[in-house]
Amino acid sequence: MSTFVLVPDAEPVAALLLRSGHAVHSASPDDVATVLERHDLTGVVLVGHDGAGAAIGAVASARVAQQVYFDDGPRASTAAAPARRRVYVHCTQRPEPPRVRLGEPGWEVTDLPAGDRPLDEQPDLVAALLEGLAATA
Repeated sequence: MSTFVLVPDAEPVAALLLRSGHAVHSASPDDVATVLERHDLTGVVLVGHDGAGAAIGAVASARVAQQVYFDDGPRASTAAAPARRRVYVHCTQRPEPPRVRLGEPGWEVTDLPAGDRPLDEQPDLVAALLEGLAATA
């Protein structure tokens, strides 16, 4: 089973992941590193959504195996050393173009048929996607 840290919290997705046997923690954008250390987490799938891309992009930690960004990539000024795997999830029902281009070095890009708030509006799809990403790490 995998360990997920959701930034910020996304209760519907957290409940589904917990039900599947995964460990799930949540953090505010300001507390990501603290949560990782306080709970001695390793091999973490760090999930940023709802504007938290800069927060998870700023975390340089050997504790993080994957960073997953939902339509929000790291800002150049805050990007730390990336995790071993960085995944950008493009929500295809949003009007904005993706922030990371397919084939951009250091990124995997996947599409999700979702709108602006996928972790709240389509938790089943998001939990399945996260479980699939964790299984292929």
